Amino acid sequence: MAKKANTQLYSGPFKLVKWRSNCKTRVLKPNPYYWDKKHVYLHSLTITTATSLKADLKRYRAGKLDEVQLFDNQITENKHQPDYVVRPFSSMRFISYNFKTANKTANQLINNQDARLAISHAIDRKTLIDNALKKCLACAKGTGHRGVE
Repeated sequence: MAKKANTQLYSGPFKLVKWRSNCKTRVLKPNPYYWDKKHVYLHSLTITTATSLKADLKRYRAGKLDEVQLFDNQITENKHQPDYVVRPFSSMRFISYNFKTANKTANQLINNQDARLAISHAIDRKTLIDNALKKCLACAKGTGHRGVE
């Protein structure tokens, strides 16, 4: 992985042109080598990593952000606003396991592939989406999401 924007390789419609380590803002410009560059209509894209959900919503309401992703109670409190839009987005979560834990019982369990599969099957994804994400995300059936091409 490259440590600077100008030493990374890009195959998508944009390339990173401004970024520093520990910086919350990244600037992307169209990739001149992208195979379908004639259909890239944005001249620049600035991405700012969220620092505070409340502060980000306030910045959006003040016109300083073009878009903000809402979570939890923000969804309930804002879903009747005229600018509220639900659209499919790609989001993937995963569980990391510590395979070298000092606890012998936990170590045996975590190193058992069937146990990890059972944990995965035990997660009620629909309930997580319905409650935590207020039904604003489709439940993934694989590595891709329904409605996101």
